[in-house]
Amino acid sequence: MLINKLSYILFLTLLMLSSCSKRTALNIQCKEGKALETLESLNKSVFLMQFSDGSFNPGYTTAYWWIKVKIDNKGKATTKYILLNNPQINHITVIDPASTQKLHLGDKMAFGKRPVNYPDFAIPVNLSENEQRSIYIGIDKIGESLQLKAELYDQENLSKLINLKMLTLGLIMGWMLLIILIVMLIWMYSKESANLFYSLYIITITIWICANLGIGFQLFWPSFPKFNNIARPFLLFTAACFFALTLLAYFKENTVNKLTRKALKIQTTIAVAMIIILTAVDVDGIPTAIKFQFLIVVPIIIGLFVLTSFLYITLNWKASVRFSGFYFFGMLFFIFISFCQNIFQFGLTNPVLEFINIHGGSISLIGETSIIAASFIYKFNAFKKEKEIRETELLAVQYALSKEIIDIQELERKRIGQDIHDSIGGMLATMKIYLEKASHETFNTYLENCRKILDQCMHEVRTVIDNLVPQNIHLHGLCRAFELFISYCKESASAQIIFYHQLYSELTIANQTVLYRILTELLNNSNKHSNATEINISIIEEGKELRILFEDNGVGFNPVLETNGHGIKNIRNRVKFLHGELHFESSHQGTTIIIHIPLTPNLKSVAIHEDKDNSH
Repeated sequence: MLINKLSYILFLTLLMLSSCSKRTALNIQCKEGKALETLESLNKSVFLMQFSDGSFNPGYTTAYWWIKVKIDNKGKATTKYILLNNPQINHITVIDPASTQKLHLGDKMAFGKRPVNYPDFAIPVNLSENEQRSIYIGIDKIGESLQLKAELYDQENLSKLINLKMLTLGLIMGWMLLIILIVMLIWMYSKESANLFYSLYIITITIWICANLGIGFQLFWPSFPKFNNIARPFLLFTAACFFALTLLAYFKENTVNKLTRKALKIQTTIAVAMIIILTAVDVDGIPTAIKFQFLIVVPIIIGLFVLTSFLYITLNWKASVRFSGFYFFGMLFFIFISFCQNIFQFGLTNPVLEFINIHGGSISLIGETSIIAASFIYKFNAFKKEKEIRETELLAVQYALSKEIIDIQELERKRIGQDIHDSIGGMLATMKIYLEKASHETFNTYLENCRKILDQCMHEVRTVIDNLVPQNIHLHGLCRAFELFISYCKESASAQIIFYHQLYSELTIANQTVLYRILTELLNNSNKHSNATEINISIIEEGKELRILFEDNGVGFNPVLETNGHGIKNIRNRVKFLHGELHFESSHQGTTIIIHIPLTPNLKSVAIHEDKDNSH
């Protein structure tokens, strides 16, 4: 998959960037001390701790540390740079025997006061030809975790390192934008809130990475050291809230994860409380002992949050929730990287952990977002395929229904043609014979017969035309049109026909026509086949549906054998067209047909199509 290939390339790029600049590891000596020590006291001090590779990692500390660095210049006069490779140091004091003033820098000061525009702390040292000198560096990380790696760079290699760091930032930001673009596009299509929350999570965690690398202080808030002091825990808790909202929106509550879901909501509330505390309390004013405890609590809360999230995901995975495996392995990768970083924070050091400590945030972002974002892509593709299948099935049903309607229309045309041929055609032929046989003596008799036949032809023509185009619906509305149809039927029918209607909603002409066809088909079927003496028809609006009730006292029919007949099929398809339900009850004592039709907005008319007669 493209997204996984890109994440793999980005990971390799970070690995190469970590080793492509020329650097010199410094031999450093360390000791605990006081912030106000002088050059004389430091020259007399004994630095018992020594690290030949420049790596110093006491973990969480309550001490002020002094570092002694010996620099030996065996060439021409030049400027070297001591790089501490840690962007998160509260205050640094540099005592250089060749300088009359101490150099002060750190996170408690505006970024612009640093001698080198670089997120990690770079200390310039001007060296004469073949000079050897010791530099003393005071480190204030009291109440926090301290890790650093002292390295020596010349101007050219430091410039390369700065460019590589900016390239790393560009890759991370580009990756963030790519993932956000993909997830947001899916959200715009699917409208699922989980996509939106996950996009906000990626944005927040990426800003946290920038803060962790010191790039946030350099580029985004260089004049706000107070915010920089709380930026990492603030952004971490914010990202945790967005991730929790993603999980709660993506996975629905069930009996398996109910308790864990509640725990996740509680921890989200705690994270919001921590955000409020960080913004309301002056962290610099907190006593060292309390600050130390607070900074220990932060990773514990985040750790519990991560474990609860992982447990919640695992339960959904075991419950076979679709695409939960992506979250499972994404969180597993994140937990592994976080575990390695926390080991380093507590003082365990080796080259692999040092690399993870520097690039762990970036690596975890690349891995986690690649895996979890893939779940959104796979879910979107699956949703799209399922939608296409449903649309295909719907088209097939619509095609079958359309074909059935066309077949019925053809049968209807055939029936009308047969009616015209059998009735009107026969009567016109008879009338022609009468006219041919008429003589002067018998003219009046044949003329009277022709007049009767002509009246009957007109009635038949009117009936056929009304069956084809019920004009009375446009003129009077559904109920009045059906009453007129009943009056025509009474001329030839022997049954007593009673019609009752109670409609309040205004219906579209098209739907009134369909309902009219249903009512006329019911009445015609009964007149032709039931031998009934009484027929009761009612159409009533009840709540959000129309109910049609048809009853006669005829001979009935067998619903199993005769419901596929032409007339019944017409009624069934028209009821289906209106999304209604059709029920039959028939015996030798009569027939009852009940039709329920939902009164949807599509059934109603925006304009008034019926005249006042329809309200009677």
